[in-house]
Amino acid sequence: MSDIITRTHQFWSSAFHIIGKGSLAKTYSVSTRQVERWSADPDFCECISRNPLDLLSVVCRRLLEVGRRDVVEGGLRRLVEPLGYCLRRNKVVSDKESIAHELIDLDCAKGLLAKTYLEAIKDDEISEDERAALLSRADDMIRDLEEVKDAIRRSGEDARG
Repeated sequence: MSDIITRTHQFWSSAFHIIGKGSLAKTYSVSTRQVERWSADPDFCECISRNPLDLLSVVCRRLLEVGRRDVVEGGLRRLVEPLGYCLRRNKVVSDKESIAHELIDLDCAKGLLAKTYLEAIKDDEISEDERAALLSRADDMIRDLEEVKDAIRRSGEDARG
């Protein structure tokens, strides 16, 4: 089987063969037949079922439809960070009319990160939830920095902004 997974059933098929359908069934509290349905290729099998990745995608789309990108990003961040990845938009576009306004946003993001950090260390220990909040604030600050860069690229302003 190829290491390149382009469809969700391939993930489940790989997991099925690597860690076993019994382990997956136990993890998800479903029958082993259900795991087989998740891993079945819909192009060649009649007995298939929407798998948890497909359902997660549906939930994410619904959240985006109601404007809750923050919830989607938070959930995805929890999935990718343990693997050493970070969540970033492919293209960040400035949402302000000037470089100066983007710099103000960046300064606010820095302040929120510092405030979150100071709250987290009050008891001399950073919990998992506090760590997640810090990472989220840091991601916000990075996004704001990317918006500054976009504003600079698109700017015809003089140095006073």
